[in-house]
Amino acid sequence: MASKDTVSDQLVRGDVYFEAEKIYRRRLRWADPRFAGFGTTSQWLINYARQHNLIEEPKSDDPEDVRASLVMYSMINTARHLPYISRTRIRLACPNSFDYDVVFAIYSNHTQEDEELEDEDHAEVVEMLSKEFGRPDDPMWFEDAA
Repeated sequence: MASKDTVSDQLVRGDVYFEAEKIYRRRLRWADPRFAGFGTTSQWLINYARQHNLIEEPKSDDPEDVRASLVMYSMINTARHLPYISRTRIRLACPNSFDYDVVFAIYSNHTQEDEELEDEDHAEVVEMLSKEFGRPDDPMWFEDAA
């Protein structure tokens, strides 16, 4: 009779762990995620989306509806636009900060080892994103509020 492989047998083949298992186990070591990226305000998102024609102006007359929809559509469309122009994966994060409303993160402390770019590529992406965000500084680390 042939024995059936168990899930753990499928993950471990000749003392080589399946890559996803290693990543999962490494992520269990950190409790609170921190994101490296660029923080922005809601107003910056609206201005950026308008400047790059990423949104249409809402047709509502209620200022609260207009502001909320502008922020949401600006955030979503900017989150789609930045990876397109930078050719790298960028995530949205909710920072634990009084100065910023949203963080566009290049990586987190959980994924840095897997997703950090080579030095030249990292410098190119950071330079391009710094230009897009209008800031000369490097990405900052932010605590996740979620």
